[in-house]
Amino acid sequence: MKKIHIGMALIVILLQLVCSKRAGAVDAGGGELTYEYVNDSTYRFYFKYYRGCGGFPEWNQISLCYRNTTCGGIWSTKRLDKMVSTPDGRPNGQVVDAGCAGISNTCNDPTSTNEMYRAWWYSGEVTIPPCNKWLFSVNIVQRDMNTPSNLVVLPYPDNNLYIEAVIDNTVAKKQSSPYFTVPPPVYACAGSSFSYNGGVIDPDGDSLVYRTIQPRSATADLFVVCAGYPPLTMSFSNMAYNTNNNPFATNNSYSLNAATGDMSFTPAGSQRAYLAYIVEKYRNGTLIGSVMRDSRLDIRNCTTPPFTVNMNTATITGGTMSNDTLMLCGNTEANFCFQATAAAGTVLQVTDNSGAMLKGAAVTYTGQGSNNVSGCVQWRPQGNDTGYHNFVVNVKDSTCSATGMPVIRSYRFPVYVKPGAQIWVEDTLICPGASTRLAGIGGTQFSWSSVPMNSGFSCTTCDTTIVTPQDTTLYIVHSNLNNGCRTVDSAWVYRDRSTRLDVSPDTIALCDGGAYVMLNATASGLKPLKTVACGAYSPVSSTGLHVMEMAQGSNNSSSSNIHYTYAEYWGPFYQLYRTQRMQTIYRKEELRHEGMLPGSIQKLALHYAPSGGVNPTYQDVKIAMRCTDKFEFVSPFQNEFETGLVETFSAPSVTLQPGWNEFTFTVPYDYDTAKNLVVQFCYSGVTPAYSASAPMLPIYYVTTPYRSSISSGQTAAGSACSNNVGTVVTNSRRPDIRLSFTGMPETNYTYAWTPPAGMDNPGAASTGVFADSTRWYTVSTKGRYGCEVKDSILVYVAKKDFEVYPARTEACLGDVVRLNGTGGYTYNWYNSDFSLPSGFTCINCDTPNVTPGLGQHDYSVIIADYFKCSDTLNASIYVNDTPATVVLNNDTTIYYGQSIQLFAEGALHYIWTPAASLNNPRVAAPVASPQQSTWYVANGYTAAGCTNKDSVLVKVIVNENAFIPNAFSPNGDGVNDVFKVGNLIHQRIMAFSIFDRWGEEIYKAGINENGWDGTYRGKQMPLGTYYYYIQLALPDGALKTYRGDLTLIR
Repeated sequence: MKKIHIGMALIVILLQLVCSKRAGAVDAGGGELTYEYVNDSTYRFYFKYYRGCGGFPEWNQISLCYRNTTCGGIWSTKRLDKMVSTPDGRPNGQVVDAGCAGISNTCNDPTSTNEMYRAWWYSGEVTIPPCNKWLFSVNIVQRDMNTPSNLVVLPYPDNNLYIEAVIDNTVAKKQSSPYFTVPPPVYACAGSSFSYNGGVIDPDGDSLVYRTIQPRSATADLFVVCAGYPPLTMSFSNMAYNTNNNPFATNNSYSLNAATGDMSFTPAGSQRAYLAYIVEKYRNGTLIGSVMRDSRLDIRNCTTPPFTVNMNTATITGGTMSNDTLMLCGNTEANFCFQATAAAGTVLQVTDNSGAMLKGAAVTYTGQGSNNVSGCVQWRPQGNDTGYHNFVVNVKDSTCSATGMPVIRSYRFPVYVKPGAQIWVEDTLICPGASTRLAGIGGTQFSWSSVPMNSGFSCTTCDTTIVTPQDTTLYIVHSNLNNGCRTVDSAWVYRDRSTRLDVSPDTIALCDGGAYVMLNATASGLKPLKTVACGAYSPVSSTGLHVMEMAQGSNNSSSSNIHYTYAEYWGPFYQLYRTQRMQTIYRKEELRHEGMLPGSIQKLALHYAPSGGVNPTYQDVKIAMRCTDKFEFVSPFQNEFETGLVETFSAPSVTLQPGWNEFTFTVPYDYDTAKNLVVQFCYSGVTPAYSASAPMLPIYYVTTPYRSSISSGQTAAGSACSNNVGTVVTNSRRPDIRLSFTGMPETNYTYAWTPPAGMDNPGAASTGVFADSTRWYTVSTKGRYGCEVKDSILVYVAKKDFEVYPARTEACLGDVVRLNGTGGYTYNWYNSDFSLPSGFTCINCDTPNVTPGLGQHDYSVIIADYFKCSDTLNASIYVNDTPATVVLNNDTTIYYGQSIQLFAEGALHYIWTPAASLNNPRVAAPVASPQQSTWYVANGYTAAGCTNKDSVLVKVIVNENAFIPNAFSPNGDGVNDVFKVGNLIHQRIMAFSIFDRWGEEIYKAGINENGWDGTYRGKQMPLGTYYYYIQLALPDGALKTYRGDLTLIR
């Protein structure tokens, strides 16, 4: 691929060299190179080439060189193709200045000595890896060889025009370069003060620094990939010249404001000079890019009257002056006027760069062509218009009395727009049930509310929210701005309620199964209009006309970024063309929103602003229309024009005037509003309509988010109405339009029922259907404005899948029985004779608790569903008596280890508890052997399982008193020879110790050892007093301790 680029570059350079012979050479008047970010690492470059008229044709391609020396040393080229139209939609090759009436220039007369230039645009995309300095350049053959007075002219082939741009895409990858909105000056008068500003815009809002440089040239080398690098700095021809205050002969009066780009000087004598300067782009103090402009200035011996251009501060509304800057707020309308004056007899023409700098502004001029011209600006800055705007006013002396060519001076009015809260959508109309997106701008935090409250927000604290209002709603956004501008904005979302549809009844309930039913719908409100097919079918009519206007102030809301302004270009009647054809698309949604109804279009009007001159006339004017499915004009080719249009207007000549210009159709066009509408304007004439006394009428237009216009034309003779002539241009600018039409008569509503299966007539207001299952039926119709309205009816076929359980059960006297009803919405309980029952905790619930008496009890329950379809179900309860269970034993006491027999009577079966200490818990007289005191319960049962119980307490004595003697006589006589614990039954000895009088332990028994024989270590102990410590474990686990003294006797 690189080889292809290199080859193409060599071909371009070779052609440039071959064609640079003076016989056919065309001087390079200047140029500028800019770029814009596309995506990822791709940039689109624009080279604007100011080229002399005449000679060989302009290039179809220009070679762009790009290189870096710090990131691997990449060198390469890219072909820039000549554009069909300029970025703002005008045909390519526009004359930089049209000149003065009656005075020729080289662009309209090859023999003229007044040189003029055309601006040719070239573009192409380049993808580059990150690097801190990419240098892009264009090297064009050749500069003016007629000895520029301020430069030493280099010999061929070093006399080329060299233009460059620089990018740092490491710290600022997604940047776009500054660009110029005001063409360079062409002529100035010696000895007259001159001012100029290029109206530079930086799309990213970065800081800009302006710096004058010496013009550069380059060598055209056929065998170098990047021909012309490094550039040659052209030497000044006089030591007095410098880039500070005298780049050409100005007696050191030249000044370029580094911060604003304001340029001023007073030329010293006639001369032809090249002037170059760079615009550097800084972000956070770091240089991230730059662009340059180099252009030739022809200074003649002439005298131009002095101009004064001043802001009329008394006219400012919606803003304030701060030093020399006009301070405005976003989303707040502002108005201000300025005035250009000169000596009597001076013919001033004033233009501005508002189309690029103050997007959406309307500028109205009065006094054009006089020595006192005033301009008034009406502008409502939008949310993306914040920051500085260099509004530049260009004042042209059109008397041309001395120079033969006009002298243009530029005056800058700095405007600064502060953020203001705004909802980024116009008031809008939606159909019932539809949603729309609202976006808040101007701030970092937002809070949404509505009237009425809580009207369907997807988010109330986001910058963007989706709303689904149930009715017409006012939506309000609050932002956290604190800059003196508005912090609140609101927008209406209207819900179309012009048509109402009602179904009766609301619900049909079929309680006894499927049946044939009638469904009835009634529509009311604004009836739909009779449909009309697109085409020429209706007669001419001048009465009963409706008017639909898509124009400035008409609240058009087809897109949030639509704005209104006017311009001297891009209208159906482009005054520099001898013949032109233009088609515009108006989308159906936009037309319907502005009030367009199906009908026959009888008239069309276009809106023009004053120009201050004679009103222009056009010949052979035709207007045609047709419905279309096309949504935009995609490509700039002749086959993109819509065909098959119906001619509705034709006139041999039409003279346009400021204001609305109305065209009455001789063939009305029927429009159904179901498709988009394309309108074609064309004309042809003997000469272009433009002259100094009849300057272009500015047309009001709207900028759409799609390419809504296509145009072609030429200055040569011919007819664009019947032939494909000129260059084709597509654009997003579309003229304001006003349509007058006869509306269609009302027609009856049409209905559509769904699902239609089984219906007698699903397209009628009333239809019958056999309903065998529950189903929703929906009917729809459309109102006057195309919104579909719906209503529904439920046909309910009851299933009655009710149930009661238990349906039959037995219970014992005193039991609580729960009855359960299921499948219903309401429940009502009764006795079997439908008298109110007793013993129920509730009689209208689904699960009542019932406590019936002895015997048989029959109940009924009426269960109904939500639609009151009911059924009666039954339940019965038989209540058995309980046994007279009695325990015959009285409460009694036994010693631990003893047993006792218990006796019960009065029942058929028995179950005693607890069963663990019983020999048989299922007999009437079990034997109990408790180890602790126990309540024994006898549960007696009848044959029906009903039970009753009685109980008895058996106490168990486990703490028997042990006997401990206080003396013993171990003399071997067999009587009282051992000291031991007596009366032990169930106790266990846990500790048994004997101590002498000094506290020494002389005997210790093991567990359950009982008795001391009076010896210690085999020796008999002496008579006297000893002490014992005894601990016994009782059967219930308790411990009992005994301490005392005993006497040993013999």
